[in-house]
Amino acid sequence: MATQASTIWIGCSGGHLLQPTLKAPAREASDWVDQGLVSEVERAVHPVAPLLREAAARAWSQAALELHYGVLDGSRLTLELMGVGAPSELLDQCEAGCSRLTELATQAFSLASGYGRVLLAPRGVSSGAALRVSPQELATACWLEGVCAGGVLLQALRLQRQSPLESWVAQLNASLHRAATARQQLALEVIRWLLSSERNQRASLPEAELAASGPLDPPPPLAAALGGASLPACDFSLLPLSSRGADPWLEAQGLLSAAALRQLEADFRETALADLRRGALHGAAH
Repeated sequence: MATQASTIWIGCSGGHLLQPTLKAPAREASDWVDQGLVSEVERAVHPVAPLLREAAARAWSQAALELHYGVLDGSRLTLELMGVGAPSELLDQCEAGCSRLTELATQAFSLASGYGRVLLAPRGVSSGAALRVSPQELATACWLEGVCAGGVLLQALRLQRQSPLESWVAQLNASLHRAATARQQLALEVIRWLLSSERNQRASLPEAELAASGPLDPPPPLAAALGGASLPACDFSLLPLSSRGADPWLEAQGLLSAAALRQLEADFRETALADLRRGALHGAAH
């Protein structure tokens, strides 16, 4: 590893609407690390310059905290889906996503521990944010967090594969790609179900009430929120600010710098976002 320019950092891990405040990890042994992986990383990075090891340890620690928080995010989504009467298969998919994030957080804590040569554990996580019980609010959150942030993350993960990756980074890249793909698919399915429920509720209105409510033009609130020219919460960052510092080797190759991440987000908003919106609304109509 001393002579090969291999990437040791993953660049970013996704976005959260709620912009959580994350507690620094505790320096103690825990079941949130794989001791075998920690030992492997410690041996492999021994020749690496201390400053680079420390930078990688900080980056992986931040990724671990964000992934750990993502478990809370997923559990909140389960409760929110229950609050709007979502079908059981959506709840099952959400819980499966939480399990995947738990495994990813464990990998990230292990890498941070290996680079930093000290075992790390999460201090816990909390959120004072209220549950999103409005279908419109929930659909918007799923759109921004699951579809948009997930799309940017998937593109960033693909870019990373253009650089040589250490084996453990490559494994986590692949795991993150699977998790982000599943998260994006779940978000689209939630949106489609919410749109379908909204249409079904309207169709079940008494004829007099339906006539009084007017035609479907303009569209119902959910379709209007997702099909309009702009999305709400336009100041939402698809990638956490703390995750925007990319790996130095990736940056040196011009593949995934902090500036490239910001441009990736801007491009996604202007181009792919419109295509994804049309695809979700089209899928909801069938």
